[in-house]
Amino acid sequence: MNSNEISRLQATLEGAYPTSRISPTKVFDTWNACRELQEFPNARRSDLINLCLERFKEFPTLPQLLEAARTLLRAERGPKQTCLICDDTGWVHFSRDGEQITAQHKTVRVRDTDVVFTYNGQPIEYHYPQPCTACSH
Repeated sequence: MNSNEISRLQATLEGAYPTSRISPTKVFDTWNACRELQEFPNARRSDLINLCLERFKEFPTLPQLLEAARTLLRAERGPKQTCLICDDTGWVHFSRDGEQITAQHKTVRVRDTDVVFTYNGQPIEYHYPQPCTACSH
């Protein structure tokens, strides 16, 4: 929504809640500066107004308005599809038995010799995630 559309949204909600004590200029300045509200599709403005009228007994705060907007957009997108293996991160950190995967020793080349970092005589292992094979990340 652009500035004019945000102004119309505010004016409609002010008309719906005439007894609310708000500062119209402060509300407009705050709402107009909100990127999430600017990105909200204007075609869904009337749906947002109706949802606000159903949910709120008083003029909505910005967090309340944004939550209502998110609810409308979530319903439009449908359920989110997630990868059960990597939880949509694209990386797998643990094997199926719970062990960390891809343990490697840190080696450094010193005078043509490989030197392994150790602690108390034991080689230090570094664990790295692997790309998820179940999804297309």
